Amino acid sequence: MRGQDMVAYRLVATYGAAPTRWTTNITDLTLALVDGRVILTVTTQPGGGLSSFAISDPGQPLQLVDNLPYLSGLTYRATPRTSVLALEGGTQLYQLGLGGAEPFASPLDGSGDLGGFARLFNPAQIGTRLTELGHFSTPSGDFIYSARIGEAAISVRKLLGDGQLGNVSTLRLNSTLVPEGASLDRIIAVDLGSQKILVAISGLGNFISTHLVGADGSLGAGALHGGAIGTGFNTPTAVEAVRTAGATFLVMAAQGSSSLSVFQLQADGRLIARDHVIDELTTRFQSVTALATAEIDGRAFVFAGGRDGGISVFTLQPDGRLLHLTTIADSHDMTLAHVTAIEARAMDGRIALFVASGTEPGITQLVFDPGAIGFTGIAAAGSPTGTDGNDLMMSRPGTIWMGGGPGDDILIATSESIALLGGPGADVFVAANFKGRIAIRDYEVGIDRLDLSQLGMVRSTWQLRFVPQSYGVKIFYGEAVIDIFSKGGRTLGPADFGNDLFAITHYNLPPLDPAKIAPSDTPSTIGRYHFGGTGHDVIQGGQGSDFISGGPGNDRIFGFAGHDTINGDQGNDMLRGHAGNDSLSGGPGRDTLFGDQGNDTLRGGAGPDLLYGGPGDDLLMGEEGNDTLYGGAGHDTLIGGRGNDTLHGQAGNDLLQDMQGNNVLIGGGGHDTLIAGPGNDKLHGGAGRDSLVGGNGNDLLEGGAGNDRLFGGGGRDTLLGGGGNDYMDGGPGNDRMLGGAGNDRMFGGQGND
Repeated sequence: MRGQDMVAYRLVATYGAAPTRWTTNITDLTLALVDGRVILTVTTQPGGGLSSFAISDPGQPLQLVDNLPYLSGLTYRATPRTSVLALEGGTQLYQLGLGGAEPFASPLDGSGDLGGFARLFNPAQIGTRLTELGHFSTPSGDFIYSARIGEAAISVRKLLGDGQLGNVSTLRLNSTLVPEGASLDRIIAVDLGSQKILVAISGLGNFISTHLVGADGSLGAGALHGGAIGTGFNTPTAVEAVRTAGATFLVMAAQGSSSLSVFQLQADGRLIARDHVIDELTTRFQSVTALATAEIDGRAFVFAGGRDGGISVFTLQPDGRLLHLTTIADSHDMTLAHVTAIEARAMDGRIALFVASGTEPGITQLVFDPGAIGFTGIAAAGSPTGTDGNDLMMSRPGTIWMGGGPGDDILIATSESIALLGGPGADVFVAANFKGRIAIRDYEVGIDRLDLSQLGMVRSTWQLRFVPQSYGVKIFYGEAVIDIFSKGGRTLGPADFGNDLFAITHYNLPPLDPAKIAPSDTPSTIGRYHFGGTGHDVIQGGQGSDFISGGPGNDRIFGFAGHDTINGDQGNDMLRGHAGNDSLSGGPGRDTLFGDQGNDTLRGGAGPDLLYGGPGDDLLMGEEGNDTLYGGAGHDTLIGGRGNDTLHGQAGNDLLQDMQGNNVLIGGGGHDTLIAGPGNDKLHGGAGRDSLVGGNGNDLLEGGAGNDRLFGGGGRDTLLGGGGNDYMDGGPGNDRMLGGAGNDRMFGGQGND
């Protein structure tokens, strides 16, 4: 089977489709390398236990080896998980989430045999109510790290033998960014050169933190990045470390925001935010619950799943941004509904992937074959050419031409005008925050792919201008021109491209390094008044409900927690509300407003503004100027105001209204209502049962999928029903109507229709 984009995969087997206590209510999957063999261990809810499977080849079905029921008398404290401890005396499987299991573990040998639960630690030393326990080694010996429920603290103990532990270090996170009662839910150990670092996440605390480890196992300095600082994640659930192009990155999944965030990890523990993407119609990681990574020949792959029936597959660019490869939807022969666990491992140039569901019995086994991995990294200046394999090349300043050569290549153009030649194979051409001209010399429709998801705040082909050429097509957006030469030299047009140009949405991250935020800079929990000066100010609110006024100048204002009121005033301002129900007003100038979490109110003011509501039921008003509005998740209301505006409802049941100018209204997912006024407007309903009202003017109304209602109003209108059973009323004027698929009802009204 071939993935829709840049990775080949196939279903190997679905094991244990018949419900048993070993394949029902699976909560965790872990892979362990024991004596040179890869063993998959499966953890279930109470009433089951552990099971082990041997893996001989990624393309062959796994084989059941052993089952081990839980000890009697254990109590449920959290979702059961298994931690693999590769100790000097052998591999041990340690259970988390079950009260009374803290001293015990089961040995695992190279054949997959489970030796049975036996005491591994001194009960008085290991403690109880653990959320995490893991192992790392230094030249000084073997160490155990752990965390407890309700405590934002990490303890490190040295293994002394016979189950005895010696206390080494305990670090408590004392910060106003850490709420009372927050736990450290996941901790992983990462090696960055000679430096070992512990990375922790907290769901209740809504943060990710790093902690340097000394040679003696002691914990030192690090960094803490909270969701309110600006990345926008909410309720972290999983974190994985991965290397690509010589750098180490952390990929973090957050359930509350249905998001994946990427941070570059520095040797001193600093975290640099590199990317943040949110689940949408083209992906399957809503309320993301499971995450796995794998590396092959210096290239990183990321697998994420959630509650919407399927998994999404990404690779990581050299700059840390996620590039969508494919999405696999659940089917009758797989168990991808409500994913609870994913495990991945590179074996013999392929990736073995295992997925478990919270609502379906069994384990789905897939194999991914990325082919012969070629070059992965930032290309040289000048005119570099890739290898005969599948290359991933990103341009640098001074790169004027890149050629992929044979293979399925990924060519990423960044900051300068450049020519790209994919060569034989299925290639991906990426425009990343690009200003200038990209010349794609050999684009093959149906084989190659164009990815514009990193070009800017463009989410629909309606925002692009296509100019067909005798050799292909020119695509214009902002200051970017993409000049496509088709293979075979035929003319191309909008019909040759779709919204798969924007497979995922990359959100702009604030220019803020969390490691540079000193404790003394942390604002109070009491709301305050903040006033900027006449220059270009950077103003940060606190954890209370603040009132912030930027004043004249190009200001950057961050509200953080609380229900904030932020006025940009004069200048080209960037306002970010963060958590809370915020009120943002840009004022005169070219402003950018982010509501982020909460039910926010955003007003652009005079000038061409960009407004993004984010999660929550938001109210966005563009007011004067040619504005662009994005509702984001939630049931939003978007009002364009004066000017030629572009409104995107995105997810949720949205109301889009623009009564002045020649506007573009795009409903997106959900059951939307789109209302335009006098002027030549374009209305696109998208998925869902939408209502489109054109007004007076020569309008284009496109219902899209779903049972839609289209009302042209006055003027010479064009009504396109699309899929579903649609109702169309042209109204006065000489209208054109096309029903599309489904049983449609059409009424021409007055005029020659």
